[in-house]
Formats: sequence, C-alpha cells, structure tokens
Amino acid sequence: PPPLSVLSDPGFQVVRRYVDSANTSLAEAALGALAWTDRPGEALAILLRHAGDDRARVAVYAAGRAARFIPLRELGSILSAGQLAEAKVTSRKETLRLAAVLSVADVSGELHRAWTQPGQHRDVKAAVVAAARQRLHDPVSWTILAEAATGTPEEALAVLAIADPLGCAPRYRQRYGRLIEDVCRGTDQHVAASAWPALQRWAAWTPDIVPVVTAKLTDLDDRTIWRFAAAALPALLGTGNGGPVLSEVTGQLAALDRTDIGSGASGGTVGGSGPVGGAGAVGAQDPGPDRDRPARQRLQVVVEYATRWAASADPNLDRSPLADAGRRLSGQP
Repeated sequence: PPPLSVLSDPGFQVVRRYVDSANTSLAEAALGALAWTDRPGEALAILLRHAGDDRARVAVYAAGRAARFIPLRELGSILSAGQLAEAKVTSRKETLRLAAVLSVADVSGELHRAWTQPGQHRDVKAAVVAAARQRLHDPVSWTILAEAATGTPEEALAVLAIADPLGCAPRYRQRYGRLIEDVCRGTDQHVAASAWPALQRWAAWTPDIVPVVTAKLTDLDDRTIWRFAAAALPALLGTGNGGPVLSEVTGQLAALDRTDIGSGASGGTVGGSGPVGGAGAVGAQDPGPDRDRPARQRLQVVVEYATRWAASADPNLDRSPLADAGRRLSGQP
C-alpha cells in the first residue's frame, strides 16, 4: 500500500470534496482514499458517519485502516459512544467494535455506558456483547455477558457466537460454559435452537448442567425445547457427566408415567415420538393417540438417544450409567 503521507493536507481537502458525490464510484474512491491522508483523525470521523449508509462497505473497511494511524490517547475521544449517541445504529456498532479491537482508553467504560444506556437499540447492545467476548480479561465484560445470557434473544444469541470452545482461552472456558448454561435455561424457542447444539460442544466445560437438562426433559408442559435438550444427552455421556442426567431423567419420567396411568389420564401435553422417532408435536386440540402417556413417549426418546450413543461411542468410555438406568427401568411395571 502507499505510505500514509501520499495524500498530504491539500490532498485531504480534495478527497473530502467528493465523499458525498452522487457518483457512487467517485464517492467510494474518495472514502477509501481518506484513510491514506495525513489527517486520519478527521478522516475516521467522516468514515464512521458513512458506516450506516449505502457506502458502508467501503467506509467501514477504510475506518479500520485509518484508526490504526491515530494515537490511542486521541482515538478514545473519536470512538466515544457518547460522541455518536445520535448516529445511525451501524455507525455506533462499528465505533464500539473498533474501540474494543484497538483497546482505546476507557474502553470498558464506553462499553458499559453503551450497554446501560436507556432505550439502547438491540443491535447496538448485541454489538456490545460481541465486543465483550473479545475482552474476557476485563471484569466489565463478564458483567455484560452475564446479563446478556439471560437477556433478550438478540443478546443471548450474541453470547452463543463463541460456538467452538477452542476459540476461547482455556482459563476462561469453564466460566464461559456457565454462560452457555444460563442461555439454555431460557424459554425462547429460537434461542434454544442455537443454545442446546452449542451446549453439545461445551459439554466438557459445563459440569453444573445436570439440573438444567433434567428440568427441561421432565417439563411436560414444554412441547419443543425438551427435544433440543434430549439431543444434547449423547454429548454429556461422552464427557462422563451424563450419568446423573440419565439416572434423574429416566427415574423422573418413569414416575410421571406411573402417575399418569394412576390418574386414568389418556391425554398429555407432548406429542410425537420426538426427533429420533420422527413424528412431530400434535396440536393442543388433537386428543389422538400420540398424546397418550407423554412421559412414556419422552422416556422412549431419551433411552433411544442413550443407546444410539452407546452403540457408536469409543469402546473405552464408561457405559455403567446406562446399565444402572436400565436395571432401574426393568423394575418398572
């Protein structure tokens, strides 16, 4: 690339003249050239204002380049969330991203102020969570992430963006795994569809997940999320932490089924044989046979997931929890 000073002070004025040109090619060329002037501070402020319009593709890339040439003591004031409080959402998001990536002065304070600002746009809050994920050494980041894990769907999904634990430093994995657990406790179906598959990858770092999985699998009022939790069972068995889950879940579902039989109820709240058996949920208005003995149907799904895992997992892995659960179930009527 050309040296930063290739466009000196007169060059900045010339380039600046064309950034708002109606000619798209000319305007984008001018925005790109701003990052190579000898006034990167002024250039960055201009570029960030275009981060939310139809020239964002060029402006955002150029803004990141210009920011690298500005001393951190000056960059902090330019990237202040307060300076762009009235700017477009995309501009605010890019400002926070750059502030976090470049570790400007008081970046923790900027992120916290943006996070706690009343009426803050949901996309900006998601950007704050994304920035916090990059700064796990900062205590403020954990405060933001903990609130996001139990917050809105957009915030919770931003926490799940670290899908692979290998993308997280080893010293933070167990703490981040607890955030994954917190997201799995939620009731939003869209979030659950991402959270429980993520849990399968984080299973080795979520030792406290047993009561969460058990609660989801034995909640007969829930017709959808339990299926995601059941699919996570093989991953838990593979870590050696699935034994307590299997024991609790099979025991509780068997007890619920006995209660269902004893009460003479023929209906339930869960339909189909689950993701392993194939059939989907039956609507509340349909009293058909798929709704008979819902705890028994769910127990069958859990057992099938466990036995399929046993058939394909490493022979050296411990299968005694399955044998114990099988012996207990064999004593049931």
